[in-house]
Amino acid sequence: QESIDFNRPVFVIGLYSEPLVHILRSIGEENRKIFYNVIFTYLKDVGGKENVYRLTYEKFAILLSEVPEEECNEIVNNLHNFFKEPVKCGNIEISVSVNIQTVLFPQDVSNLEDLIDLTEDSLEAKSSLEDGNCFRADPAILDHKRREHKIIQILENAMAEDSFDIVYQPIYNIDVGGYTSAEALLRLRTEELGDITPDEFIPLAEKNGLVLQIGNFVFKRVCKFVAANKRSEKGIENIQ
Repeated sequence: QESIDFNRPVFVIGLYSEPLVHILRSIGEENRKIFYNVIFTYLKDVGGKENVYRLTYEKFAILLSEVPEEECNEIVNNLHNFFKEPVKCGNIEISVSVNIQTVLFPQDVSNLEDLIDLTEDSLEAKSSLEDGNCFRADPAILDHKRREHKIIQILENAMAEDSFDIVYQPIYNIDVGGYTSAEALLRLRTEELGDITPDEFIPLAEKNGLVLQIGNFVFKRVCKFVAANKRSEKGIENIQ
């Protein structure tokens, strides 16, 4: 941040290799050092020594200030072509698939925090996870990620405050000509975001390690419902 003048236009090039961590774990410490040395030497050559950052083990960024956009795009093309070839590490070669996203400040975002978030989030967006592609980051990704973070917070609060809704949908049994079971369905209703469907919040729960907690929560609620209601009088043999 200190080396970049954010009072002027900034061009950010983000690079992400999803399988890189697993690859580097398999090649040994010495080859890992050689790999990073080769990569950083090249990135510093094309982007300038003070402009290259490692965000995580598999994410890198180049921040360019006061560089014409045509020159920035040429750097992107050079990076794209560089990673088409295997990276030589001692006596081995490593093929690395790298996805590239670019962000322009202030055209795409209006502050430093959004610049960093859009760079990182766009690299992990589904649209960028196609091998060897270069994309201009979509600022709409920020809104999508913020909604995801909000839903995760809502899920955690819902479990802590017992504010999930569970509805029971009867299931018709053709063989007996009546309803013999019911399915417990989890519903999430919020004042801020309205109704959030399971199609949206269940994948987020799985991704963030909350799905088992939610499953236990539903199980306990269903047990309480079964204990408090004489379902057999209504012909309901089980609840799924």
